Amino acid sequence: MAKSFLDLFGEAIDYFSREYEDLGKAFAGLDSKAQAAAAVAGVMTAALLTVTARDSYRHAVRLFGLSILVPIFGALVLLLLSILASILTMRVRSVPPPYNSEGVAASLEDLAGLSAEELTEEAFQNHYRDIMKAWKKTLEDTRPVIEEKAEWLQRAQFLLLGAAIFVVFVIAIIVLYETS
Repeated sequence: MAKSFLDLFGEAIDYFSREYEDLGKAFAGLDSKAQAAAAVAGVMTAALLTVTARDSYRHAVRLFGLSILVPIFGALVLLLLSILASILTMRVRSVPPPYNSEGVAASLEDLAGLSAEELTEEAFQNHYRDIMKAWKKTLEDTRPVIEEKAEWLQRAQFLLLGAAIFVVFVIAIIVLYETS
């Protein structure tokens, strides 16, 4: 049995609603990952500062000179930048609301105001077209916000990775120095 235009419009609107829900989950997931990246950067900063407070670190500075400070300061700068990028990922952004019950109610009130002769399938199609236009605009306005969040999170993760390399290097030098 062939579907009517009204059935197809209804399916399209359901699809828009599900896509908006998926975008909302992506939005929340990015925030969650940004929180985790900031937490890891904080732990690594604390670990680095703890290591630099040890006597073996002071001995390593005497042995290697000020050159040992380069990876430490590099790691600290990258960690702080990673935390900053994570915060920028999580910052509040304006996201358009979904087509909600108020919009549906207003549109149905418009339909209810039509006479019996005006209440045609075309009127219902126009009703659904208006809903679809609103959904399309909402989704088009939401996607760039999520893309921006993803870009900031990617920056935070790359900075964190770079810092991790420096931290491992510094800790390895100090551990090797302690064991020798």
